[in-house]
Amino acid sequence: PLDDGPLFDASAWLTTTRILIYVRACKGDAQQAAVRLRDTLEWHCTYRPHAITPASMREEGATGKMFINGYDQSGRPLLYMFPHLENTSDAAVHLRYIVFTMEQAIRSMPVGVTKLTIVIDASLFSPLARTVPLSTAREFLSVLEKHYPDRLGTALVLSPPAYFVMFYRIVAPFIDPVTKSKIAFVDVKGVKGRGRKEGDWVDVRELVRPDMLQSEAGGDWMYKYCQDAYWPVLERMYNAAFSRTSVTSGEH
Repeated sequence: PLDDGPLFDASAWLTTTRILIYVRACKGDAQQAAVRLRDTLEWHCTYRPHAITPASMREEGATGKMFINGYDQSGRPLLYMFPHLENTSDAAVHLRYIVFTMEQAIRSMPVGVTKLTIVIDASLFSPLARTVPLSTAREFLSVLEKHYPDRLGTALVLSPPAYFVMFYRIVAPFIDPVTKSKIAFVDVKGVKGRGRKEGDWVDVRELVRPDMLQSEAGGDWMYKYCQDAYWPVLERMYNAAFSRTSVTSGEH
């Protein structure tokens, strides 16, 4: 490989678990699942997500705009996103960092777990704020749909402003029904969704134990991201999963 990274072992990547994920995503159509699996295998050989190293993403991870931390009640890794902490402007690198984090989430999944929960802090959302470009967000959604099918368990949007909720409800009819059913709003300080599901609002503490949930998301864990502490752990995980001569998914 031109990037001098680890080789991609396609046969090891193509586990029974992955085949079943694609078959479920294709609603039982084995032929369509085979076509999609081939597309993803080709993407892995060209985009090489497994070869995106922690060292190459260190600047992207400096502010803590996106990281894995903890698990929900179903054992799914929690991927936190803080768009207002955006610190770079290269759209291609933005996408690589998102893919890099998705790969990390998959490596963090316990045996038997195939999905993750995304927690997005929208409390400071503003059309004028520096954040991930819409084009990058659309490209990531395309990559997620094509190459990480059936990976999203739940997407929790924290304390969205009223105009954000209004805009979402306008576009909601055009969102894939399966994806839409996985998106929910969380009122961190209020009472919407507490103890019950109320429209698009849910009680996050019913999905994630309070001691495993960061305080920004309404939990009891007073966790503060520190790259100097987080990155060495991430590097150890990456090095343990891959060798220089062969690489698999790291997934159980």
